[in-house]
Amino acid sequence: AAAPGKKVVLVFREPIARAMSWLQHMALKFPRVPNCLHYRPMDCCVQQTWFTKGVHHLGGSQYYAHLRTWIDAGWNTTTDIHFVRFEDIVESPDGLADVYRGILRFLSLDLAPSDNMTAADAQPANRRSTNPYNISRRAYRGMVDIVVTPASPRVPCERPSDNR
Repeated sequence: AAAPGKKVVLVFREPIARAMSWLQHMALKFPRVPNCLHYRPMDCCVQQTWFTKGVHHLGGSQYYAHLRTWIDAGWNTTTDIHFVRFEDIVESPDGLADVYRGILRFLSLDLAPSDNMTAADAQPANRRSTNPYNISRRAYRGMVDIVVTPASPRVPCERPSDNR
């Protein structure tokens, strides 16, 4: 291992949802900084080249690129790194308790604490839907097509008439 005795827990999220979340987070956290969401709907913003090619948006969701650095440094993805899907935390009724048990097992720690979790304890404190964006299935499928086939056509976006 790159760091004998050290282990990493990596929480990752479906890449497009992570990128949309980041864009929305930045719009809310920095309202005075220009952001596409201040002027256009999400499904328009995600079709823009800067979204699909930028390092902060979809580019930041390219987990394989980040993971490659760890692997090249000698970390083993089976014994040194434990992967957790964000969706497993928020979608399953016992999601957080199951994830917690898995992390404890990976770290070779006592499993007893998770057995004592109440239903309320087993839910993330800031439980959010993994589908909080007002986007149609068709628009989402279009985003997937853009990611899979970068040369796919983009639909021109118009500014909403209420300027919001």
